[in-house]
Order: sequence, then C-alpha cells, then structure tokens
Amino acid sequence: MQLLIAVDEAGYGPKLGPLCIVATAYICDDDTIVPSAAEFDAYATPNDVDGVRVCVDDSKRVFKPASATKSSSTDPTLSDPLAKLRRIIAVAENAMGKTYQSDHERWQAWMPDDIASVRVTPWLAELDSSACSIDADELDQVSIQRAASNWSLSPWRLMGTRARLVTASRCNKFFDESGQNKLDLLSQASLSLAWDLLREQTITPLIANLKHIHFFFDRQGGRRYYASTIRDQWGDQTQSPPLANLAIIEENRSVSLYRLEAVGVPATVQFTVKGDSFTPVALSSLHAKWLRERSMQHFNDYFQGRFQELVPDEKPLRPTAGYPTDAQRFLRDIKPVLDQHSIDPDHLIRRR
Repeated sequence: MQLLIAVDEAGYGPKLGPLCIVATAYICDDDTIVPSAAEFDAYATPNDVDGVRVCVDDSKRVFKPASATKSSSTDPTLSDPLAKLRRIIAVAENAMGKTYQSDHERWQAWMPDDIASVRVTPWLAELDSSACSIDADELDQVSIQRAASNWSLSPWRLMGTRARLVTASRCNKFFDESGQNKLDLLSQASLSLAWDLLREQTITPLIANLKHIHFFFDRQGGRRYYASTIRDQWGDQTQSPPLANLAIIEENRSVSLYRLEAVGVPATVQFTVKGDSFTPVALSSLHAKWLRERSMQHFNDYFQGRFQELVPDEKPLRPTAGYPTDAQRFLRDIKPVLDQHSIDPDHLIRRR
C-alpha cells in the first residue's frame, strides 16, 4: 500500500484576502505502481456534472472569473463563475464518502485550526455561518455519483482533504514574530499541512501497512532548497520516529527531490516547477482556489455593503481580487469604511 499527499495554494500573490493552502491524500493498494500522470487519467477525463463539463486540470484553465468570461446565453457558468469548481468539490466529497450538511461542518473538517481566526475576521465571518454551498437539492446527485465512480477507475483513491486559511492578520503576525517572508510562511504552512493530513484519523490506521509515502508540492516562489525547512517542520513531531535519514536527491531548475523516512515509512518529497500540471496537485489547487474565491466573495460583499451604507449616492463599489495594483485602488475606495469602522490595516492588508 502507498500513500500520496499533494499540496498547493491559492492567494499567495494578493495583498488582500487570505492565503489558502490545501492538501489532498490518495491511497494505492498496489506497491509496484509509480505515481504518474497516466495513473490519474480517470480524474483528468472530463465528466458532465449537473450540466457542466468538468475535469481535474490546472485551476487557471478550470476557473475563469466573471470579468474574463465572454457573454453567452448558452454558457451555464455565466451566472456562477464558481460553477466548475463547485462541481469538482462535490465530486471529490462524494468520492471520499463525505456528506456535509453545512459549510460550518465542511470547514470544521477541512481547516479546524483556522475556524477561530475566520470567526473574528469581520469580512470572513460569514464564510463559516453561511448556508451550505453544495447542497443535495442544488446539484444533480446522479451525475456527481457517476463522476465519482469514474474517478474510482484510477488505482489511486482519494482519501482525505485538509486546508489552511491564513488571514492577513495571521500573516503579519508570522512576519513580526519570525522575521521571515511570505515564501517562508508558504513553505512552512504547506509542509505542516501535509503532516497534519498524514495524521488524519482516516489515514493514521493505514500507516502500519504503507510501503511508501509520496509528497508532491508545486515549487514555491522559485525556491530551490527545502531540506532545512523539511527538517524544521517535520523533525520535532511527537511520532517516533518523526523524520529520519533525510537525503537530498537533486535540487535543480525544475525539481527539488528528497528521500527520508516519515513516521517510520520510506518517503520522497518533491517540489516541481509547474507542479500543478500533475493531477493530484491540480486537485489540491482547485480546492484552494474554491476556498479562496469563496472567501473573496464574502470579503467583497462585506465592504460593498458598508460602502453603500455610507455613500449611497456613489457608484457601487467595484470588487477586487486583492492583487497589489487593484488592492491600492480598492483601499482608496473603501477609506470611508475603514475610518468609520476603525479597521486596523494590519488586520486587512498583508505587509509582505
């Protein structure tokens, strides 16, 4: 039996909104199979899910923001830019046998460590209290089950999902306390998240039967060297042995590859340029993109509502995706809101 854990993020570049990181886990019963794109063809093959054709692919190809979507009366995703992402998440949850009655249940399962910070962030608080966004009454369950069944044709079964939602406030606290930068934050949070998923209750009972663990990451911000970060993040865990025999296999322009023992099991850790072209990493990326976009919907709703209350005669506030140039425009526009509600910029804007 083998375990594969894939990690990717959404929201690394923006100054506004959270950094979202997701890990997905897969089990293969055959010890001889080497993870490759071909082994995940079942995930990458398109399926019709509730009238929308979806597949696991690079999130930039799957998700198109409303501003980038050409008007077309025949496009079922026009009224809902998240339509494809929502359906992929629904198929993934069905494949894992997960049923959530509300987003509150979903986030408790996905990101239990971050619920408290979400609740105390006014522009994200509704993320936890809003109604379930993937509902049995909302999407055609027969097509979801059919797609999940098609995914099961892969020798690698989707077993678990874990996420981190890092608010601007927590990013800035990390910078202040560690003196490190956002690339350090991403690397440390990604490795910690992969370890958290390894210790999930659905995964832990399988560890005794594992012959190998594969960790896959998209290369992070051009960084090539990860050995010390791996040692720092995994070397002080309480499991015995948590980490042993860490060896650098290669660190070149395209890949950083390491061999080690994790929880007593031989493992490889791989950071690859364009790593999200590998289907498991792509599925993590799609989860992270969905979480980030959901967060930004609430972010924009919060500030648009308060802007309209303060200046009802002004044109409606244009939403933002949070990237640096537009973030400056957005912050100028919402200055009346920031002043009226005494919003601390350190809670809103990532400093790095």
